[in-house]
Amino acid sequence: MTRLDLKVLGTWALMTAKGSPVKFSTDKEQALLVYLALEPGQPHPRRKLATLLWPDVADKHALHSLRTALYDLRQALNQAVPNLSETLLTVTRQTVQLNPAKLRLDVTTFQTLLTASQAHPHSRLADCADCLELLEQAAELYRGELLAGFSLADADPFEEWLLFRRERYHRQALLVLKNLAEGYEVHRNYERGHTYAARLTNLDPYQEASQRQLMRLLALRGLPSQALAQYATCRQLLREAFGVEPDPETVALAAQIQSGRLQPTAAASPP
Repeated sequence: MTRLDLKVLGTWALMTAKGSPVKFSTDKEQALLVYLALEPGQPHPRRKLATLLWPDVADKHALHSLRTALYDLRQALNQAVPNLSETLLTVTRQTVQLNPAKLRLDVTTFQTLLTASQAHPHSRLADCADCLELLEQAAELYRGELLAGFSLADADPFEEWLLFRRERYHRQALLVLKNLAEGYEVHRNYERGHTYAARLTNLDPYQEASQRQLMRLLALRGLPSQALAQYATCRQLLREAFGVEPDPETVALAAQIQSGRLQPTAAASPP
């Protein structure tokens, strides 16, 4: 069965099953496919899609632009794989719908992994090896914000939809990385925990709790100078962005690290 592999968490990548890239001639074609892929399971009225992508154009011209983009989209798909558009898209005079069974989408896999972890019975996430594995797979899929670097300056409705989706997946990714860093810290696997804590602070550098976690894991790895350098970075960020000093808890942790009272311990048994 022919399927496409679409990655949108980070920069866009659309590949055939054989690994060949599928390329479109316009951003509107790309936006149309992404919207259909992320809103599957229902037929979308053509007028709604036209308004989404050409909001400032008269209905007649917007619908014409949609027909052109849809034609070009189908041509690009069929050029990549013969008759692919016929299996991927259901197009009528009134509606357009995407068949998700013909598309492997990283967002779908990301959400499935999170749902499986949330539904799994365990007394504590940090003690569940299966769930930590699921979250690691999810973290691997999150390469960056949804459609990183992509925008449609003349399509505010699409931009609003994209922003909402970006924020949703961003929040989920932050929680995934936080749970992984905490889980590996609990089991004294500080190197692995440090990896996820560093990614967490890169995604959201203004959260002091995440900065403290990264400082703590660096110290517990036996890297106090790097932990204190992270504190200095945190302090500078807060000053420049908000004109404030770090919380007392952050200051106390830095003092504890500087005095040598936070020392590494042997790794515990894996969860």
